[in-house]
Amino acid sequence: MNPTAFLIAFGVGLAFQGGMVWAGRRNEFVRVGLLPVGGVTLSLAAGLIYGRLCGLSVIPALLGGAAAGALGALVAFAVSVRFKDVSALVLGIVVAASLATGALGAAVGRVFA
Repeated sequence: MNPTAFLIAFGVGLAFQGGMVWAGRRNEFVRVGLLPVGGVTLSLAAGLIYGRLCGLSVIPALLGGAAAGALGALVAFAVSVRFKDVSALVLGIVVAASLATGALGAAVGRVFA
């Protein structure tokens, strides 16, 4: 895993995930309608960033992109649970979906690197 690429991808993904949580706290439509789709889309973007920056072969890139996407989503999800915006019961679904889309983003990032 490329630590520099991981920190950049994770940091960007986490910043945007945090922004989405903040927007969801202020707008009901964002919280109900956009948090689920937006969260996995931002995980895809984090994976894409990792895939573009890592300079590794496909399999290590997939693992790093999956980790960047899932960890950013996990932190944002924990904040949302703390604010009682979402139920903790869907944690597994959120992490699995973010893991998959982070890996997909990394694959796309490697293709276009």
